[in-house]
Amino acid sequence: MRRRALLFALVSVMALGALPVLAQDAPPDIEIVDINTTRYRDDGRTTMVVQFQNFESIDPSEVVVLEDGVVVPDVEVTTIEESAVDVGVVLLIDTSGSMRQNDALVAAQDAARTFITEKRPQDFISLITFDDEVTLLAPFTENSAVLLPRIENLEARGDTALYDAIIEASSLYRRGRSADFQPNIILLTDGADDGSQGSLETALAAAEEVGARVFAIGIETPAFDPDPLRQIVGATDGLFLTTPEPSQLSGLYSDIKRE
Repeated sequence: MRRRALLFALVSVMALGALPVLAQDAPPDIEIVDINTTRYRDDGRTTMVVQFQNFESIDPSEVVVLEDGVVVPDVEVTTIEESAVDVGVVLLIDTSGSMRQNDALVAAQDAARTFITEKRPQDFISLITFDDEVTLLAPFTENSAVLLPRIENLEARGDTALYDAIIEASSLYRRGRSADFQPNIILLTDGADDGSQGSLETALAAAEEVGARVFAIGIETPAFDPDPLRQIVGATDGLFLTTPEPSQLSGLYSDIKRE
């Protein structure tokens, strides 16, 4: 999932456990909704990515960091657009047989193309499809020209190895440079898991182990089971969206990008 410049600040601090606050009185609708304490090496300094929600702009000079009520010195604050933090996004696309209905797979391909086309330079995207098997179409890359052709010629077939797909997506964040990415997983499905070797508990543990936020998009069909997705999304501070109309998928991906 992509981070908007106006909603995030990158805070580099020497002290651990410090929480950023606004230096001046804030309107009631401003809220710090997430703190990602994943450590990024930067000359021995600690980097925290702090998400702010529901405001139109932020001046980095208005942000201070307090620890036990004391201002922390040597703090650098920048918007994430200006920071060097790379954002990882794994797009998980259901290609099971049921995705033939109502041109759901075609709509999923269109939504993925739009998401990739609108990515920022520091967004690294990986593509995975899942049906009877989990297939890595593309490892992490920032190159849209590499990603877009991989979406073509997808076929809907077989069952739904949804949990195995989450496990595989999470494992990508343990490999090489991607271990330093902000980890996000966007999952699209129209059904329930009926083909995984792994369990819901294993999938959830895998996502939590790497600190990934899971964003789930469900196409409402008779076979769709929202409860496991709600559990995973709730445990990983993600977002759960559904629609009965595959034509609405691009809009839901846009909603996730605004998170």
